[in-house]
Amino acid sequence: MKKQSKGITLIALVITIIVLLILAGITINLTIGQRGILNRAQEAGRNYQEAAKREDEQLTNFLKETDDIIDGLGGQSKPLPENALAKKVEIGDYVAYNPKAGVTDESKLSYTSPVGTGSSHGNGYTDIPEGQTFTVEENTKWRVLSKDETTGEVVLISEAPMHQFGMDGAIGYLYFEQELNEICKIYGYGKGANTSKTFTYETGDTVEGLTKGRITGSGGRSITAEDINKITKYDPSTFTDEFNGIIDRYGDSYTHTIFYPTKATQNGASTSATERTDKFTAYYYQGSEYLTDTTSVIYQILFENGYWVASRGVEARFEGAGFYGFFVAGPYVQPYGLCSGGPDKLVVNDVDDVVVGVRPVVYLKSNIQTSAKDASGAWIISE
Repeated sequence: MKKQSKGITLIALVITIIVLLILAGITINLTIGQRGILNRAQEAGRNYQEAAKREDEQLTNFLKETDDIIDGLGGQSKPLPENALAKKVEIGDYVAYNPKAGVTDESKLSYTSPVGTGSSHGNGYTDIPEGQTFTVEENTKWRVLSKDETTGEVVLISEAPMHQFGMDGAIGYLYFEQELNEICKIYGYGKGANTSKTFTYETGDTVEGLTKGRITGSGGRSITAEDINKITKYDPSTFTDEFNGIIDRYGDSYTHTIFYPTKATQNGASTSATERTDKFTAYYYQGSEYLTDTTSVIYQILFENGYWVASRGVEARFEGAGFYGFFVAGPYVQPYGLCSGGPDKLVVNDVDDVVVGVRPVVYLKSNIQTSAKDASGAWIISE
């Protein structure tokens, strides 16, 4: 009888192993490959999340549109209530705003303006080397500068300039806007003030580069030349001036080699003359040419006193440039030279006779209401 062989041959074993490896590769690829089960599951999860996010956004937009329709067609604001301050007051009315009311952090109610350096803010006024300190004057009277019956916003201005503030030289020019706003913001914390406002200003030299600064957490800032121009409807771009037989126009450019204000030095003056191009942005005008009724309340508020306004300009010409801060002097809005640059040096102008007051403006919350006037005739405010 023949013997029968048992078991498998080597070739069959190798073939079996190869088949098993192929099957394993296919299984692994189906599980974790680029189009595998795990990746497809992750992709499905991402798609679900994106779809859910889109649905949330669509639902949010739908609810907002629904609210807009309910509040007023086309997204218009709700009508102001009849006792809204913005509906009751007229321009020039007195409002019983107390800048100290409800303020628990008394450090907000004062500010010391340092002399400063080119690289650190200040006023450049060395007559008071320890700096100039200002504290809220509680008995200030406030009048309505503007109002908006659509939004409910009312803007107040101090009846008269307050404090006496000196600024000087290159440092005074570089930080002119900041220092005025820092002083005036101390009045923007009282009951009813809109402390969610953000106000911007610029520091530095226009050619070297301006830096944006911000006043936040206060409803107060300094009045600006732009504020007054908006009321008078004066357009600075129409300004022309004649000097030595040459007509200068607002926005004209002049290329010259001069010393100039800079943040790069301790005293704020450049160490050498540099060729640069300056634009003519200084201007002046008489308020009565635009607010022709000089007996009107708004004219009296704006032009009966002298005060700084937080705006700057450059009087550029071929031979040099004057660097100015604006102020109101009697019936005029005009610039005053803090320093001037020529080919030999930067000259600091004497401003001892132009130490004048500041004018804070305060924005009230849009929900301010009133029911009556107090004994002095000022509208009482309530939230």
